[in-house]
Amino acid sequence: MRLKFAKIQTSKKKKLEELAVLSKRIESVVVRSKAADEEEVDRLKVVVAELDKEIERMSPLEPRIRLEELRLIDPTESKKGKENVGASKSEDAQTSELLSA
Repeated sequence: MRLKFAKIQTSKKKKLEELAVLSKRIESVVVRSKAADEEEVDRLKVVVAELDKEIERMSPLEPRIRLEELRLIDPTESKKGKENVGASKSEDAQTSELLSA
């Protein structure tokens, strides 16, 4: 019986030691992962700083494209002067003409 008890104790001890080793490995992976994340953030901060410097170095005399210069037109707006050309009267206009007659 003592022999069985000793075997159980040693197997429990080995399992606890293995569990401790695995816990340390997991902890080191977590630490490395956090370090990699922080490194990525630091790298992005450097990129942002470099882009800010590049933007500051750009000459204010360089032409800039503006929306007005691109002549972008809102497709919902109708063109002036061409509203009635070739178009039939709206239903409201026809109704008002019938009512006034």
